[in-house]
This record gives sequence, C-alpha cells and structure tokens, in this order.
Amino acid sequence: MEGFISFASTPHVGSEVSRVCSQEVEKVLDRYCWYILKAVMSYQELKCRMEQCDNPVVVEMQLVRFKRVLRDIKERLGVEVDDVVSVVEKHYRERSTSSKIEANEAMKRLVMRIVEEIVRRICFEER
Repeated sequence: MEGFISFASTPHVGSEVSRVCSQEVEKVLDRYCWYILKAVMSYQELKCRMEQCDNPVVVEMQLVRFKRVLRDIKERLGVEVDDVVSVVEKHYRERSTSSKIEANEAMKRLVMRIVEEIVRRICFEER
C-alpha cells in the first residue's frame, strides 16, 4: 500500500507538499477501506448465520448489526446504502439463490460506491 500511496499522490518527490499529500491520502484510504472491510465482513457473517444457524434470534441480531454498519457508512461517509439494505432484507426473508445473488451484487455496488467516494476525495477535493 505504501508504494501505491507514494506513487499515486506525490506530485513532487521529496517535497513537503508531497509528504503532507501522502499522509492525507493515506488517512482517506485507511478510513474508507476500514468501512469496506466492516461492511463485507458483517454481510458475510449474516450469510453464514442464515445458512448455518438454527436460532432465528441470533440471525436477526446479525441482521441488526449489518444494518447498523451500513447506517454508519451512510452517516459517516455519505454513501447511499438504502437499496443495499432493502435487497439484503429481501434475501433474509426469502433465502433463495436468486435473492442471494441480488444481495451479493448489491454489496458489490456498495463497495464500488465507496471506492468512487475514495477517488472523489483524493482526486477532486481541494486540500
């Protein structure tokens, strides 16, 4: 990652501006990648619980945790998540192969939105 950061964000190698810019880029990447990781891990845990757990209360609790993670992403990163929540809730209710595929695709779109936000923050916001 460090190679990417210094390559992608250093307009003038060795300059103070370059060092500060790299630190800002690293902070953005770290924060947004953390939320990508949280969302994907929470979704995967929900899928595992749905497939392997016989206790509906435990599965419901994981759905609540997943929705909380997505709410945090919406509030803290400004990334739209409502459609993802709807599709995952549909899969929670239906538990079909087609709803699982839709939920997986929705999660992929969420990751893409967060990556788009990373690019916007790094490339287009003034520092």
